[in-house]
Amino acid sequence: MPELKQALGTAADATVFRKLATVDYHTSYSHRGRFYTLDEVARFDALGLWSFRSVFFSRFGTLVATAQALVEAAEAGYDAGECEAVLQVDCKQALLGLVRSGRVTREHVSGRYVY
Repeated sequence: MPELKQALGTAADATVFRKLATVDYHTSYSHRGRFYTLDEVARFDALGLWSFRSVFFSRFGTLVATAQALVEAAEAGYDAGECEAVLQVDCKQALLGLVRSGRVTREHVSGRYVY
């Protein structure tokens, strides 16, 4: 946010968000959404993921939405470790939240939870 404020010549968050509303952009699912990229800059792969300098973005938005999309698209599902390997961030809490909210299901298979 400080870099955006500096680039726009403002000290106000509201000005930054007003300007962002006029362009298509994504926030990072890593780093708690702290980083932004313009839609035209991101080059999403077949899973809808893109990274730049260890900052991770998804066409689905948040980590929770991305984990849900990943699980739903997988024929055999994912366990937490597999999800983490793909997304490059800790997924356990996101997956558990998805289960608790009823957005995905999980099964105990061979000593691990598969979502």
